[in-house]
Amino acid sequence: TVYTRALASLPNIAHNHAGAHAAEPPQERPRRRRVRVECGGRLLQGSLDASSGTKVYFADPRKVTEGTVVGGVTLNHLAWARMMGAPTALLALQGDDDYGEMIRGKMAELGVSTEFIKHGDEYATSACHILLDAQGERAIVMAPASTGDIDAEALSAHFARAVQRAQVATTEISQVPLGGVIRLLDIARGAKTLSMLDVDVPPSVAAGDARLGSLEEVLACVRGCDVLKPTLDAAPELLALAATDGKSCDPVEAEIDIEGILTQDLENVAATLLRTFAPRMVAVTDGKRGCGLAVERIDDGCSEGGNAVVTASVGGHSGVNQIDSTGAGDAFFGGLIAGIYRLGGRLPATVSELEELGQASAAAGAACVEVLGALPDMAHSPRRVAELAPHVADWLLPPRPAEAASSSSSSPSPTTAGAGSSTLPSLSSLESDAHSATSLAAEYKSHAGLQAELDRACNVLIEAPKSGARVLVTGIGKSGYVGRRMAATLGSIGIPSHFVHASEWAHGDLGNVCDKDIVVLISHSGNTAELGALVQQLRVVDKGVRTVGIVGNADSVLGKEADIVLMAPISEEETIGIVPSRSIISQEAVVNALAAGIASQLGFTKDDFRQFHPGGSIGKMLK
Repeated sequence: TVYTRALASLPNIAHNHAGAHAAEPPQERPRRRRVRVECGGRLLQGSLDASSGTKVYFADPRKVTEGTVVGGVTLNHLAWARMMGAPTALLALQGDDDYGEMIRGKMAELGVSTEFIKHGDEYATSACHILLDAQGERAIVMAPASTGDIDAEALSAHFARAVQRAQVATTEISQVPLGGVIRLLDIARGAKTLSMLDVDVPPSVAAGDARLGSLEEVLACVRGCDVLKPTLDAAPELLALAATDGKSCDPVEAEIDIEGILTQDLENVAATLLRTFAPRMVAVTDGKRGCGLAVERIDDGCSEGGNAVVTASVGGHSGVNQIDSTGAGDAFFGGLIAGIYRLGGRLPATVSELEELGQASAAAGAACVEVLGALPDMAHSPRRVAELAPHVADWLLPPRPAEAASSSSSSPSPTTAGAGSSTLPSLSSLESDAHSATSLAAEYKSHAGLQAELDRACNVLIEAPKSGARVLVTGIGKSGYVGRRMAATLGSIGIPSHFVHASEWAHGDLGNVCDKDIVVLISHSGNTAELGALVQQLRVVDKGVRTVGIVGNADSVLGKEADIVLMAPISEEETIGIVPSRSIISQEAVVNALAAGIASQLGFTKDDFRQFHPGGSIGKMLK
């Protein structure tokens, strides 16, 4: 995102295009409208405010670029959700260009996983230009680049497995083609993954200037999600869309009371949208005015035995120093995600739960406008969110050592600075290890599918020796060292196991495979050539071998081909971005989880362990 400051308020140009005419709102409540801009043959779009033909000037005529920062609708809300304690990952197509490298580096800094990003020279990274006025209001000109290529086919090919394994899947109506949005929602529904949709642009823009798809597809998106988050501005068009069954989003044509919608209590607007589109929850935002929320609850006490709607309103925060309003809605959405994650993946059921969720989300939105760019400033944003919503304090990730140091008002002495400069990277690495392990545990705890795969793997490994089968563990590189340790640990708890280096299988070790053996394949990428080939070779041998994959990437060869898949993703970047470190922590944690599950099911005791480990300090301790 490239920022430039403008001298005066930005002009407002109402748009008008075939099939979706936005009706003028009441004069006393000016609304922002999107504008179509032709620039050098490229179609750009932005949000501008005044009459057509108005000119504005840069605040500094010699400075046309204020700065370049990382951001984006989906990345923004994932970053705020991550800051508020929810493990998150971005599904994206990005280039191996400067912007792509910049984005992935910032994601690693914020703890948002890059595991599912598909990047390469064949892709281009999206970018936008933002004009800011003195009040922090903005105009946005977007170029979606390869984000605009995530249609239904690309979504299925690259991201289906990730959506199926997630506890929550989020998407937006902003830059992703609507066919891709619909496919994500369909996959989530089939996997019973909670889906959340941010309506970042109104239907008229989505089907018009943005060229994301048709009005019918907008309607399918809104009807297909579990949690719907539109702005109040979009509500009249959404209701018009429903009234005409996707034929028009013109509120006047559909006889929607625009003024009545825009002036009523936000919780009533949320309830109206809930009843109209039948998601499970709706959150409507209106900037400084606050938000309204409505959630469907099965109420056994209802006289008709039907569904009750629980609603709540949360006001905006006063005393907020707005610098940049760009990501307020995204940060709000991130707060919703984090709050639902804190509830164990379920939606609020009471007014108090709904209010707490709204307060957390509103606090994130308010904290966001106080920083330039739409991502959290980890030295300041967590503290600010906790000030605005105290109940959120224990959700927040602690600042990294360097961030904590940057927020301190005291200046270190030269001696302290010298010592700190040599130890901070080490301390940061320790914290990254801890974050990665904590996030992994949270993912397994919150996702029944991951737990089920772990239980299956434990059962398969326990049954192997009973049927005369063996456990063969394999890997290469650092994953190979994890495999050696796994085989040793399994042997020490009564599961005979052997390690086979991945490169040896094709050089004769396939002949050692016996009927019904279990082969455990460990690879962070899941695409290690030797292991991908091994899965196919084991099928050719045809001895009923079952495979267990421990992988960091669900959308990989092993993630798709192994009989049982144990996920070991990372939520923190590897050392200097490439040295295996956090991936080893995750793999070791999964191996430990297997060992603990097996020992528990076998009723394995210290006396049993002493039989297999009589030597060393452990043996002495057990005597």
